Amino acid sequence: DRGVGLSLDAESELVLPLLRAEVTSQTHAKRPTRHQPASASGSDIVLAAALQARNNARVVVVGSLEAFTDEFADMDTSVGKRSGNADFAVAVASWAFKERGLLRGSNVHHHKVGETEQQSLYRVMDEILYHVDI
Repeated sequence: DRGVGLSLDAESELVLPLLRAEVTSQTHAKRPTRHQPASASGSDIVLAAALQARNNARVVVVGSLEAFTDEFADMDTSVGKRSGNADFAVAVASWAFKERGLLRGSNVHHHKVGETEQQSLYRVMDEILYHVDI
């Protein structure tokens, strides 16, 4: 009872599961609706999800605030190794704030095929070359 599981729309191409529950996990909705099933189990339960909208706005939803606490960041695994919780939290925050996963272009120039001069306007059937350094 340390958080909530998420259920994602499998049809959406904008939403990505970041972290799924273990196969033995189960969850039950207190008030199921038409869009929310009464229960879910295993990897159908998403613990963290990301959405990148068509305008490139980014949103991350995590089912528990504890995922970002010092307690979870410093947690050890059952075999005595450091968990990946801190790395996960940093990676998620870096992506959400566009510090990672973002292509930056420079040195952009374009022109018609067979020409070298850049124009401000092209027609639909014009063949153009577009160069950008990433």
